[in-house]
Amino acid sequence: MAPQRYACDVSARPFVQRLITPTLAVALACPAGVAFSLVPTPAMAGPAAAAEDEDAQLAEAREMFERGRSKYDTFDYEGAIDVWQQAMAKVPPSQAGVRNAMVYNIALAQEKAFDVDKDVAHLRQAVLLLEQWVGSYKAMFKKTPETEAEVGKAQKRIKDLNARIKRIEAGEDTTTAAPPPADNAEAGTSIEFDTGYTPPPEVMRERKKAQANNRTEGMIAAGWTVGAIGGIIFWAGAGSTIYTARTPGQAGLGASIGTLVFGTAMVVTGGVLLGKGYKEKKANEQAAYSVAPYVNRTGGGAAFSMRF
Repeated sequence: MAPQRYACDVSARPFVQRLITPTLAVALACPAGVAFSLVPTPAMAGPAAAAEDEDAQLAEAREMFERGRSKYDTFDYEGAIDVWQQAMAKVPPSQAGVRNAMVYNIALAQEKAFDVDKDVAHLRQAVLLLEQWVGSYKAMFKKTPETEAEVGKAQKRIKDLNARIKRIEAGEDTTTAAPPPADNAEAGTSIEFDTGYTPPPEVMRERKKAQANNRTEGMIAAGWTVGAIGGIIFWAGAGSTIYTARTPGQAGLGASIGTLVFGTAMVVTGGVLLGKGYKEKKANEQAAYSVAPYVNRTGGGAAFSMRF
């Protein structure tokens, strides 16, 4: 007798049973999908991503600043100027205090470079940089006796440099460098990475708020994503479990129950993420902010804090 052939009529299988295979595939792929959903989208992660980029750029600028200071301390002023110029290009625009400190560092290195090669162009560039520093310093800090004194020192230094340039152009002897300032705290006589300037409180407040909101929005989005996928898997598993349980001899009951359990776990996880996200969002909206002014030798600013 010829062997009998049995054909599997796929089209006759119940819809729920046919759904099991793709459901399991989704379940297996779900961890990757969940992980992807936890990564904020560009629109959602904009402020926080920008803040992280700024922090990375600032760290790189600080490392370059230290390399430039090593060159400066070993009398390689041209090398220090080159490294500090590159470091300044890395400093985010929001870090006004760091940028202005770098301007003064480069100005001081330019002045020192003249003592090595006697190129008067170094002094002219130093004057231009100091004038830029004064303008930025006035824009950053309010007019107070402390800030006025600091600006006065810088303006005196500009005046002395201009007088020195005139003596050089008149052909006077330039082999002797200008005497060091008597005041050790004179502006521009020390190498600093930051002038101590703090951005306006409203800028810091918005930045902190954006970072907090980004976290909560990402958590809420992940909760909806995980919960929705879990709901689909749950109902597919429930339907498959009911069908296989009611059909005598039907295989796959274990897989159906596994799918049901997996879907349930994802729904619960999504609910937890949603609950935590909305709770943090409410806390962010009710956050209390405080600002405390301060004054140091380079001027003043404001210390910002946020309390939940």
